[in-house]
Amino acid sequence: MGLLITPITTTVTSGILAQDAGAASGLMNATRQIGGALGLATLVALAATTSGTTASYRAVFVTIAAACAGVAALALALPAAVSRSGFRDHAPPSAERAHRGP
Repeated sequence: MGLLITPITTTVTSGILAQDAGAASGLMNATRQIGGALGLATLVALAATTSGTTASYRAVFVTIAAACAGVAALALALPAAVSRSGFRDHAPPSAERAHRGP
């Protein structure tokens, strides 16, 4: 999870106007916290209702793997970003500026 915080933050705030960046960042952080709490609660409940330590771990890890596979499939199904000029973006705006120079 720690490796994903910076890329997700960059993705969420890259197409946002400067005056909306704080709201977008706050919404992203709140969603991340609520999702983490609900996900952990769900996995703990699943582990508590499964009898046996090995079966509990297996159920939890299979559930996590299924959730990761579902999120990966959803990410692949998302459309490519379209810039305001109408062309597909292939790199974040900061990367384009870095290649063009100052």
